[in-house]
Amino acid sequence: MRYANVGTWICLCALLYGCATMGAQGTVEVPVPVPCQVPNIKKPALPVDALTGVADIFTIVKSLWASDLLRQGYEQELEAALQACAATAPVSTR
Repeated sequence: MRYANVGTWICLCALLYGCATMGAQGTVEVPVPVPCQVPNIKKPALPVDALTGVADIFTIVKSLWASDLLRQGYEQELEAALQACAATAPVSTR
């Protein structure tokens, strides 16, 4: 009977020692990917696409210039959407 109590005390002490040696707990920051929510950016209709084969040189140049300006605006919208997605890279704490 005496040995049974000693075994019980040894098991109890081992369990308590195991609980006492738990490491320090804290928060860990883990980046969690989330889908970027940006509006759908539609490609503009370029004036060059509407030209026919009988357009004179001045009409062609004006259409090319207008198309270039539209393309630049479209690129700026795409770059703004990309920067908005890159800026919202979240860091979540668990």
